[in-house]
Amino acid sequence: MVMKVWAFICKLILAPVITIAQLNPSTVAQDTLILFSVDKISLKENPLWIQLQPSQPNKQIDSKRDSVLSRQTFGRMAWRAAKLILVGEVAIMGIFALMPETFSNWNKSFYKDATTHWKNAFTKPPRWDNDPWVVNYVQHPLAGAIYYNGVRAQGAKPIHSFLFSLAESTFFEYFIESVAERPSAQDLFTTPIAGAMIGELQHQATLLMKRNGFNFVERIAVLIINPMYVIFNGYKIKNHCH
Repeated sequence: MVMKVWAFICKLILAPVITIAQLNPSTVAQDTLILFSVDKISLKENPLWIQLQPSQPNKQIDSKRDSVLSRQTFGRMAWRAAKLILVGEVAIMGIFALMPETFSNWNKSFYKDATTHWKNAFTKPPRWDNDPWVVNYVQHPLAGAIYYNGVRAQGAKPIHSFLFSLAESTFFEYFIESVAERPSAQDLFTTPIAGAMIGELQHQATLLMKRNGFNFVERIAVLIINPMYVIFNGYKIKNHCH
């Protein structure tokens, strides 16, 4: 039941992003469909990442089918990333709930007024929060980078990755963190914008290290700076990222 509700919410949040991706099907379809196709997802043999297999490069796709497939492909990318991100966001909420009030600025009994807080999120404008600078300008941008690479690491274009990050950031502020406080004006901007810039740097650094194969140090580095890449691709040299 919970997953059905989450799937419905994701469709509402991600629908505009997928639609925009559909408007320019060549960027997704030609790069991620013609060059690569999803072969299978084997939780038994390979629980962490999607196994990708090159498809026939000469295969022609008509424009209508190209558009539909591009939307479906980006939708699958977004759904895979959204499920992982949800788990992380819930975990972070739990950690913040255990942190001192001086750090989180949350009342320890915030859960008692969760409904009221959630209502305020949609009836009042975002607030300018007084969280520590490390939270607003370090942690949130890094979270945005994870959102960004959630689909960038699967082959999405930068613009689509930014839109996904924007959607995920907005979702977190209005549907998850809002049980404790109203959405933050800083977070709504810094998370997707700074996150996209950091995320693209992480992505390019990952591709640079991938060129001749990952050595031991590089594997550790990629796991730290770009965990989404490892989750979806492992340490394979040949994959769809570019």
